[in-house]
Amino acid sequence: MDCLLICDREGDFFELFAGCLSLKLPLLVRPTQNRSLKENVENERKIFDALRAMEPVGTMKVKVSRNPGKKEPERIAVMEYQFGGFQLKKPAIRREKELPESLTVNAIFVHERRENAGKEEELHWFLLTTKKINSQKDAERIIQDYIAGWKIECFHHILKSGCKIEEKQARSYSNLAILTLLYSVIALIILCLTYMGRVYPNLPAKLVFTKEECHVLYHAANKTRSELKQNYTICEAVNDLAVSGGRKGAPSDGLIGVNSIWKGLCRLGILLEYASFML
Repeated sequence: MDCLLICDREGDFFELFAGCLSLKLPLLVRPTQNRSLKENVENERKIFDALRAMEPVGTMKVKVSRNPGKKEPERIAVMEYQFGGFQLKKPAIRREKELPESLTVNAIFVHERRENAGKEEELHWFLLTTKKINSQKDAERIIQDYIAGWKIECFHHILKSGCKIEEKQARSYSNLAILTLLYSVIALIILCLTYMGRVYPNLPAKLVFTKEECHVLYHAANKTRSELKQNYTICEAVNDLAVSGGRKGAPSDGLIGVNSIWKGLCRLGILLEYASFML
């Protein structure tokens, strides 16, 4: 099974690239430093500048989530990209003899062309990888791999903010490992529920929820005593779960997020316990 280590800006340090190359471990990083290239002294360039100077070789579409702060809805962005291989110089502050004087990596510059938008409003990012890029298909696969990494960040957001794993008072490594494993399963369930409602909206809810859970969700969210619909879908169940978690259901709310899902699951647990007590 192929393994790819994906890091954001915190993974942009020379030693990590050197270690992954020596271990032949595929690495993908969104860099923060405009590193120097190993070229002639009189022609020394930075990697970001070298990438920007290249001509785009392809385009692809990327789904961009809504931005409530800027009041921007979800949209599909058309991204251009260019890529190439480069030799990065070892930073001057790194004096370790075991580090190589230069590293060979592949780099991609992905940028958006939006009409009537300033440069600061256009999406763009640089990517550095130890993986080989021999074609546009390889480059697009790496870009998609980076985009998939956003779901990993969402998973950690659930683990830390929803499950509050950092607040657990584990007094030993073994206890912490067990707690992390347990709450990771819970975080994955929350993440899967969030995306199942988007990707497979017409699946029957009974594939995920029990009959009792469907009844409680439907009645509590809709404040009704009418019979549960026969064709109650996963999309409707997830929406009712989000409403139970505090979602208002306004048109400007956008797609259901993980926050309302984990709050809805907490309330669902209380409602189920109360229902079993009353029966």
